[in-house]
Amino acid sequence: MNRYILSLLAAMAVTASSASVAEFSFNPDGGALHSYGSGLKERYDVAIRLCDPKLAGTEVTGLAMPMNVSSGISDMKGWVSSELMLDDRKNNITDLAEAEAVFEDGMMKVSFPHPCAVPSWGFYVGFSFTVDNVDTPAMENPLMLSINSDDPDGFFMHSSRSHLKWIPMSEDLHAVLDMTVTLDGDFKPDAASVSVAQAYGEKGGQSPVRISVSNAGNSEIESVGYSYVLSPSGLTGEGEVKFTSPIPACLGAGNSAVFKADVPQSDELQTIRVTLTKVNGQPNALTSAMAEADLIPVPFVPVNRPLVDEYTGTWCGYCPRGFIALEEMNRRYPDEFIAASFHNGDVMTITGYYPYPVSGLPSATLNRKVEVDPYYGSSSDTPMGIDADWQAMAAGFCPAEINASLAWQDDSMQTLVLKSATRFVFDSSDIDYSVSYMIVADGLTAPSKEAIPDWMQSNYYANSEPDIEGIGWEQFCNAGSSVPGFVFNDVVVFASEYSGYSEAVPFDIVSCETYTHEITVPVSDIINIEGESLMQDNARLRVIAVLMNADTNEVINCGRSGFVSTSGVNRIMADDAQVVKVVYHDLTGRRLSAPAAGSIAIRTEVLSDGTSRSVKQAF
Repeated sequence: MNRYILSLLAAMAVTASSASVAEFSFNPDGGALHSYGSGLKERYDVAIRLCDPKLAGTEVTGLAMPMNVSSGISDMKGWVSSELMLDDRKNNITDLAEAEAVFEDGMMKVSFPHPCAVPSWGFYVGFSFTVDNVDTPAMENPLMLSINSDDPDGFFMHSSRSHLKWIPMSEDLHAVLDMTVTLDGDFKPDAASVSVAQAYGEKGGQSPVRISVSNAGNSEIESVGYSYVLSPSGLTGEGEVKFTSPIPACLGAGNSAVFKADVPQSDELQTIRVTLTKVNGQPNALTSAMAEADLIPVPFVPVNRPLVDEYTGTWCGYCPRGFIALEEMNRRYPDEFIAASFHNGDVMTITGYYPYPVSGLPSATLNRKVEVDPYYGSSSDTPMGIDADWQAMAAGFCPAEINASLAWQDDSMQTLVLKSATRFVFDSSDIDYSVSYMIVADGLTAPSKEAIPDWMQSNYYANSEPDIEGIGWEQFCNAGSSVPGFVFNDVVVFASEYSGYSEAVPFDIVSCETYTHEITVPVSDIINIEGESLMQDNARLRVIAVLMNADTNEVINCGRSGFVSTSGVNRIMADDAQVVKVVYHDLTGRRLSAPAAGSIAIRTEVLSDGTSRSVKQAF
């Protein structure tokens, strides 16, 4: 018997009297799952590798893995092996433990009669099973993977027909196997580790400090207490943060939080050391929970406002979810969230050339760097997943701020003046910057009774259950296949060249200097692709100023002006036209019998000449 097996047997013989149970997974936060398989009738062998030094000495007592099938699989086994091995016939072989697995409630499960201790160098745990037929899509893709991680130890696969040798899968698929390992060991409740991100703070003020907390015990984590010290300044502080969603009771599950730390009135680089002192109000069972990072004093900290470009169309039946998302994000983050809705193939289309080559509709981009779903974000099925993606980007440090303003040039209301003011944190002379502009409109709707068909929103959510998050789903789920009387917001009605104006920012940038720029846009340029005016009486306009890297066209930051009224721009109705009907909608487009006191609603007046006019109104 070799030394490896002897050491394992010795470790398995030792059971700590204070042993307790914890779980480990490469998907500890329970993220969205996606099915995967070879599409063939064959035998599957799948595994993950346990090699975290913190798990050394703990004992594997069982495994569990969700499956995309409810039947049609057989000869199920769970196993533990020092290596991934095959015999001469290309069959999987194991050397530490093997037991019959069962299938219950959509999960393949196994309990090992004799637990296996995890050595410091790690080992593999996995399942083997046979797919008896591929008569359904589920049988073709029986496995469930998580895209939360692409850890190289998170998924290995061998099969009798499609994968004739053991292959690491996670890095190619950008996904890991959703397997949970039950461990016996000296686990304690209320234990967590911490990491801290580099921070920037205004001199003499406070800095937002982002910490990432990981569960190191076997209890759910609702809050953590912290202390910090800055060196060389010696500033200290302490406090508590509570998580909106508790951290699951799974090893490695995590969440992030932000607290404020004092910043010295000094240019000297600081090191911030953060210690997690408490978990759930109790002393942290992990006494070594400490981390540090640089804290950089700066003259000011810009607000990071990632730009969301949405791509939509009235003909697109799935595009209502983008409308829901933008309305909800505007409600959640009224001062920080900035969106520009580009229409395609309808009466609000201003161009066939867009700032990003999206793959289809509905779609969206964040800072014109990455394409996501406007509602689900980078996930495939997480309601309002766009929120997490936007927040993650907004949490990063931004090297500059940009503000925007919009005004009429004079009382004739025939020309708009668009202005930007840009200010940088640091001196710079190694990046070319530029500024571009977009005018967006709120309150656009069918301008006349005859135009209503062209402004109806196609709706594939008719007679369906509303999604979990986002206001206004009922206006689609309770409606027909097309929604009339729709009021569109954040619509791009004018865009300058996407590459922007390089003269708006000099090449040699001086810290804290404000660089201003302006352009004028005649009303005659605010037209759709057919040359028809998009200026509507009582719609509201504002400008988005976009600071970009001139070489890559990626967005650095953006700013948005207040609203400018268009009332009086169009005087096309007959002098004797009378108001024949008044209709109210809430800000999501849902029709109201009467606005509630203290609310804001869209008031639409239908006139005797067939035209209509809409305006947002406070009640």
